[in-house]
Amino acid sequence: ARAWAAAAAAGTAAGTAADDDEREASLTWSYGQPLTLANAITCPVCDKAVNALPTRHPFVRLASCVLLVDGNGSVLLTRRAPHMRSFPRAWVFPGGGVDAGESLPAAAARELQEETGVEVPTESLEPLCLWESVNPTTAADVIATGMVKGHYLILFFIARVDAVTPAVKLQEEETDAYLWLSRERVAELEDRRQDLPPQEARAVSVPIVTLGVAAGAGSAAADDGAVGNAGGDGGGSSGSG
Repeated sequence: ARAWAAAAAAGTAAGTAADDDEREASLTWSYGQPLTLANAITCPVCDKAVNALPTRHPFVRLASCVLLVDGNGSVLLTRRAPHMRSFPRAWVFPGGGVDAGESLPAAAARELQEETGVEVPTESLEPLCLWESVNPTTAADVIATGMVKGHYLILFFIARVDAVTPAVKLQEEETDAYLWLSRERVAELEDRRQDLPPQEARAVSVPIVTLGVAAGAGSAAADDGAVGNAGGDGGGSSGSG
C-alpha cells in the first residue's frame, strides 16, 4: 500500500491489480502507456510480522534507474563499490534516489550523468517499468535486523544513444567498474535463467562486450558480485532483485 501511495505522489495513476500470483499491477505513466509494477518473490513487506516492525523512513521513497542502450543495442551495467552499505559489489543499472522537488525523469538523467558521465536529455527518457525494492530483501533478514532499512519504488527508464559503447567516466565514490552487455548476451542470459532453479539463476555468467574499471579498482570479472537493480548509497535504491 505504501508503494502505491508513492506512485500516486509521483504523479502516476493506479490501474487494475494483476493476478495475485504475479503480484504485478498496471500503472499509467503521465505519457499515457501502461507500466508494470512488480516486486521480488521474497519481498518482505508481504509478511505480516515485517509490517509490525519499524522502518527507517516513515514512507516509501522514490528512485529512478536508467537502462542505457548504445547504438548496437548493448546495455550498460555498473558495479557498486565494495564499501557501499547496501549491495556492495553488485552489478546494477545507474540510478538513485529522487531529490526533493525533483521529477523522476530529471533524477534519472542526473544519476546517469553523475555515475557514468553520460548525458542524455531528460525528455528523451522512455519509462519502462516500476520495481518495489526492499532492504533487507527477505522477511527473515528484516526480522533479524529488527527493521526495514530501505523501501523504494523505482521507475526504470530507457535512454538511447547513437554512439557504440560511449566513453564512461565512473563516479568512483560509488562505483568501481562497468560493462556493456550486447543484446545477444542479454537474450542468452534470460534463456539460461529460465532453465535454472531460482538460486542457481542468480549466479549465471555471461560473456560481455566491454569491461572497464576505476583507477585502483583491480579486476572486475563479469560474474563477480550479485546482479542488482539500482544504484545509490546505503539507504539508496538498490534492492531485492
